[in-house]
Amino acid sequence: VPPRLVDWLVAADGCDHLRPSMAATILESEGLWLSLRRRLLRAWEGVWGQEAVERIARSVFARLADLDDTDALPEEASPAECLGV
Repeated sequence: VPPRLVDWLVAADGCDHLRPSMAATILESEGLWLSLRRRLLRAWEGVWGQEAVERIARSVFARLADLDDTDALPEEASPAECLGV
């Protein structure tokens, strides 16, 4: 089974990028988004193509940004643990 984008984010950055406040900050900051986009494309463009990577990543971060923030997230965890599942 190939890794998923969320799994890759957790492996690369821990739960930090999955926190709603951080997801919102990334979407609101052109510099942060472009930095993350560059990393995502380096890892995933060969699998999904540029358009799909950008569309999926923006969708994931937009959905995360709409959630309530919690300070109880561990620094390193599985994607499910980061999302509170």
